[in-house]
Amino acid sequence: LELFEALAQEIPGRADAAREAGLSETGLAVYGLLTSHVEDDVVAEPQALYDGIDGPRKALAENIVEAVAEEIRIVDWVHKEDVQREMRRRIKRHLTAGHYHAEEGDRIALGILELIKAREGR
Repeated sequence: LELFEALAQEIPGRADAAREAGLSETGLAVYGLLTSHVEDDVVAEPQALYDGIDGPRKALAENIVEAVAEEIRIVDWVHKEDVQREMRRRIKRHLTAGHYHAEEGDRIALGILELIKAREGR
C-alpha cells in the first residue's frame, strides 16, 4: 500500500511538471525521451530532466506531438501498420530538423511511437 500511495502521489506530480513546462503529459514524456540517452530501450525519467526545460527540445517535443495528433484520432491506429509508418516518418522528419543523426533518429522515433501507443492507444 505504501508503494501504491507513493505512485499515486507521483502521477499528479508529473502532470503538474508538464503544466509548469507548458507541455501536455505526452509532450513531457516525449521531451524526456529527447533529453535522455536511450540505450537498450530503457528510459530513465529522473526529475532532473524536467527541472531546466530546454527551449529547442521543448519545441521539438511539441511539434512531434502535434505532427502525430491527426493519426492518433484514427480508429484502431495501433493495429494499422500504414498509419504507424506515417507517424514514424513524421517523427523522423522532425528529429532530422532537430539535428538528430539518422541512426539515433530511427531509435528515438521507435521509442516515441511506443510511448504514444502506451499513452494514447485505445
